[in-house]
Amino acid sequence: MRFFLKHHPSPAMVVACIALVFAMTGAGYAAIKLPRNSVGAKQLKANVVSSPKVKDNAITGADVNEASLGTVPSATNATNATNAVNATNAVNATNAVHAATATSAGTANAAYSTFHDNSIPLPDAPGPIAALNIPAAGSYVISVKFAAFNASGAPSNSDTCTLTAGSDLDTTFFDVDGASVDDQEVVVLQVAHQFGAPGQAVLSCTDGGAGLVVAVYTRITAIQVAQLTSSAFSSPGSPDYRLPGKDAAAGR
Repeated sequence: MRFFLKHHPSPAMVVACIALVFAMTGAGYAAIKLPRNSVGAKQLKANVVSSPKVKDNAITGADVNEASLGTVPSATNATNATNAVNATNAVNATNAVHAATATSAGTANAAYSTFHDNSIPLPDAPGPIAALNIPAAGSYVISVKFAAFNASGAPSNSDTCTLTAGSDLDTTFFDVDGASVDDQEVVVLQVAHQFGAPGQAVLSCTDGGAGLVVAVYTRITAIQVAQLTSSAFSSPGSPDYRLPGKDAAAGR
């Protein structure tokens, strides 16, 4: 008969085995079984979440602080823009400095026009014959066109018209013969002006008391523009030339 001796493990061996089992099972469980909602801002280091770690289309407009976004310098296409320095196409824009195409814009989106097809007699002394009310402040290019017709047989050689908008004006001199071969003239004037408040463009004319000149098919149109620059120029290499005797009548 054989006798087997029973060996009891030492306390050190027991502790070592328990530690080994915990290392193999307990830590792994903790790594893959974190409690729900246990990771927050405190557990994340700054600048550790990179673009590849963010799910595509996961960040929406509601997650973005719009106040932290600056003005868009350039945009090829913009459906809506509060401020746009440059935009090739803009459907709606509150302010647009440069826009190749703009359907609606808070600036430069208005035009005003008035017309009168029947005859308007030109007075013997300079006086208003037509006006266009401009209801909104802004920069405008204003133009006038009408046909001057001499209803008498006497020539009218001192006809003058001036288009005035604020301090800006344009003046033209013309003559309408009494003969039927030259009793009509097309008169065109244009002025650029920036209105700080609603204003008016006024057309004033005179036939100098000669003949019986009337304006027919009169049109006044004001087109608002985003940017306006108006400056005088001189002809290179030659002095300014003004019509003798008519500078005083034009107030120049």
